[in-house]
Amino acid sequence: MADNPPVRIGVRLAQTVGITTTAFLAGQLAGISFLTIPAIMEAPSPLAVKQYQKVRNNSLPYTPLLVVVSSALFGYLGYHKCKLPAWLGWTCLHPRLFITAAVFVFSIIPYSILTVEPVDHKLENKAETLSTASLTDNSTEAGIHYQDTVKGLLDRFATMNLGRAAIAFAAAAMGTWGAIAHHHSAHLTSVGSLHFATGANRMGH
Repeated sequence: MADNPPVRIGVRLAQTVGITTTAFLAGQLAGISFLTIPAIMEAPSPLAVKQYQKVRNNSLPYTPLLVVVSSALFGYLGYHKCKLPAWLGWTCLHPRLFITAAVFVFSIIPYSILTVEPVDHKLENKAETLSTASLTDNSTEAGIHYQDTVKGLLDRFATMNLGRAAIAFAAAAMGTWGAIAHHHSAHLTSVGSLHFATGANRMGH
C-alpha cells in the first residue's frame, strides 16, 4: 500500500503532460493552418515565401520533440495500466485508448514525410528562385498555374498541415478519454478492496 501513492502521482503526471502536450501541438498546428498561412498569403509571393520560411524554421525544432514526448508518455500509460486485477478486465479500455493515442501521435511523423514535406520542398525551391526578386513585386509568378505558385503551395501546405492537427486532436481526445476511464477503474478498484475488507471483517465476527 505504501508504494501506491508515488505510482499514482507518476501516472497522473504522465497523463497531464501527455494530454497537455498533444493538445498544445494540435492547437499550434491548427493555428498555422487557420491563422498564420492565410495571413501570409495576403503578401506578394516573394515576401510570402520568406515569411513561410520563418514560420517553418520557428516550428520545425520542437514539433518532432512534442510528437516523441507525447507518444512516449501515452505508450508508457498504455503499458503501465495493462497490469490490472483480473476481475477488472473489462476496464482495459483505457490502456487501449492510451496505446491508440500513442500510435496516432507518432503517425504524424510518417504523415508529414509523405504529405507535408513534398510541399515544403517546393516552397523552399520557390524561396531560392525568388530570393533576388523585390519583396513587393506581385508579378513574379505571372502566367504560372495557381497550384504551382507560392500561394497555391501555401494553400496546399495549410490543408496538409490541418491533417496533422486533426491527428493530434484525436490523440488528445483519446488520451483524455483514457484518463477518465483510468480514474473510473481506479475508483472501482478502491470500492472492490473496501468491500473485500468489509466482508472479511464480517467473517471474522
